[in-house]
Amino acid sequence: MTAPLPWPWGEAAEALGKKIGPVPRSQYPDLAVARAVARIGKRALTTGTVEVTDDDLRTLAGEAAMMRPPHPFVLGR
Repeated sequence: MTAPLPWPWGEAAEALGKKIGPVPRSQYPDLAVARAVARIGKRALTTGTVEVTDDDLRTLAGEAAMMRPPHPFVLGR
């Protein structure tokens, strides 16, 4: 049993991890995950509940896609 955190970001990170499941680290860069956790935590401060919405997942996927480097075949080498 863990002690409850005064801030919801730990719970937000756990909820996001449960929602997206185990994925390769290269699929979701650290900054994209951190931004998603910050959005979920900020919303939890106002609503009082930690919930991962579909919009959070879409935004995470979009940001992660923008942060990943292009595939070498796309560069035209």
